[in-house]
Amino acid sequence: MKSATLGAMNDDCDEVNEFVVKRLSGSIHEYKSVDSVNEDDSAQYSIEYLNTLSPSGLPPHCLRLKVGCHKLLLRNLNADDGLCNGTRLICHTFARHVIDAQIVSCTCSVRHVFIPCIQLTSPDSGLPFTLRRRQFPILTAGP
Repeated sequence: MKSATLGAMNDDCDEVNEFVVKRLSGSIHEYKSVDSVNEDDSAQYSIEYLNTLSPSGLPPHCLRLKVGCHKLLLRNLNADDGLCNGTRLICHTFARHVIDAQIVSCTCSVRHVFIPCIQLTSPDSGLPFTLRRRQFPILTAGP
């Protein structure tokens, strides 16, 4: 990596990353999360509201991906295979419940791995409920 762009706010970074993804050739693959809360709180919060939330440590409701885009893994999935929080990936193939990616950080480079769609929670988000989000545990990392 020869250069990096830093942003003071996550929204600024998201805007730059979206611009970079749009410039990649190929079609966009869009994945939307399935959001929920505890049964006791489910009547108080609409799904539309839950979809707008972006707590720290959770992927966005709508992931927009293209072949060749760089992503950052948000969870430890399999340390033996190099799938740890913070691992950089390049996306190659998209299926309904799995993404085929290549690890491009650490000594595991040139390894293809499969990233599953999993359920993630946000217990320390400052929200009055625990948000459950079923989504791929990745964020856009920039090129």
